[in-house]
Amino acid sequence: MRCFFLTFGLILSLSMPTFAQKGKTLTNDDFPSGIRADTKTEKEKTEEKDKDGKTIDKDDKEDKDSKDNKDSKVAKDDKAKKDEEKIKKEQEWQKKNTELEQKNKELDQQKTQAEISIQDLRNKLRAGGVDPKEFDALSQQLKEAEQNLGTLNSKYEEVKKSSDQFKKDGEGQGYKPKLENIPKTNKDGSPNPTYYTKNYKDLAEKQQTAESKIQLYQNRLNEAQQRAYQGRSNKATRVGNSYYTDPEIKKAIDEAQNELKKAQEDYQSSITSLEQLQKDARSSGVSIK
Repeated sequence: MRCFFLTFGLILSLSMPTFAQKGKTLTNDDFPSGIRADTKTEKEKTEEKDKDGKTIDKDDKEDKDSKDNKDSKVAKDDKAKKDEEKIKKEQEWQKKNTELEQKNKELDQQKTQAEISIQDLRNKLRAGGVDPKEFDALSQQLKEAEQNLGTLNSKYEEVKKSSDQFKKDGEGQGYKPKLENIPKTNKDGSPNPTYYTKNYKDLAEKQQTAESKIQLYQNRLNEAQQRAYQGRSNKATRVGNSYYTDPEIKKAIDEAQNELKKAQEDYQSSITSLEQLQKDARSSGVSIK
């Protein structure tokens, strides 16, 4: 019987954890699972170090992460809002810039036609052969036309100056003029009639403007050469050298010749482009209207 109890006691002692002796600190090795019951709780309470080396507990870190995420979202929203405002301002600038350019073009066409009309009236008056009443009527028309041309020239210079400055200011902010890009073909690959119609209209307008400029500067050249002939010197050594007696006439002739050459080049360019566009349209089966 005594042997039985000794054996039972030995078995019981081996199956139970060894309890710490009095005064001895318990460790993880003293527990069957190898982990102390209070380890997880103390770990959660352990302080962590942030990037700056400051100590924060877990709750503070979560608050900081939440604040950082919120600040990041606010920053993204602010950037998106600023980008949207910039796009809106650029669109407004593009619209105003287009309006100024169009107004400038219209005034240029108007003053060109006004000057051509004035040149025609002057030619009629110089030709003579009209009765006094008709002469007076032509003279009055010429006076009014010259006044109108003066007004148009002033408006043109004002709008052009404003347009140039407006464009310069916008480009300084990174804005770019709006370019109307019409695709030559549709999404399905078929020819786009709008492309041909729009380009035909633009080229026809360019051709018409060039024709008016050619007439304008040819008339200016004729008038300047006529003044040069009338103002030529009577001295044999100066014959054929009228520019020496009136430098302003030489300047007018040179300017007229330069502008006339430019207008002729623009005219020829528009003709060539129109012919190519029409040929391309026919091959694509598009009728230009």
